[in-house]
Order: sequence, then structure tokens, then C-alpha cells
Amino acid sequence: MGEDSYVKIRSVPYAMVQEAAAKKDSKDTTPDEEQEFTEKLLKASVIEWNWVDDDDKPLPDPNHEDWDLGNLLINEVEFLVESVMGREKGKN
Repeated sequence: MGEDSYVKIRSVPYAMVQEAAAKKDSKDTTPDEEQEFTEKLLKASVIEWNWVDDDDKPLPDPNHEDWDLGNLLINEVEFLVESVMGREKGKN
């Protein structure tokens, strides 16, 4: 992520939040399906960030064609998903 990093997140449709919860709870969801949905969720919700890699090179945001979920660290993916899902749960 880097020092002084930020991420801007937009609200996602309620149906997508419900779908995410169902996939998380389903024993039938494969790892590939989970990754595909996580990418879809993040592309729908992350507006921009200023994250960098270990070499301080800017990471493409999820709306960029070069973005690949596999290039993020697990804690970065978890942070984004928790931010998106937490934002939706706490929204009035």
C-alpha cells in the first residue's frame, strides 16, 4: 500500500453485496469463482487509489485494463473487500 496511501470506494448495489455474502457462505463456490467475483466487486467499488508496489511503482487501479487481483498481497485484497463490505453494512 505504501505510506500515506488512500483508496476511494463507491457504494455497490445491494444485490452485489448479497451475492458476495452468498458466495462466501456457499460450500459450492470454487476458488476461481471466488476470485472472479472478488475482482468484479472491486472493479465496481474502487474509484481510485495511490497504492504502490514494493519498488514504489504505482499499482494500476481496478478500473485499468492492466489490473490483476493476483498482483496484490492477500492483506491488501482483504482490506479492500472488508472496506467495501463494511461500508455497505454500515450504510444508512
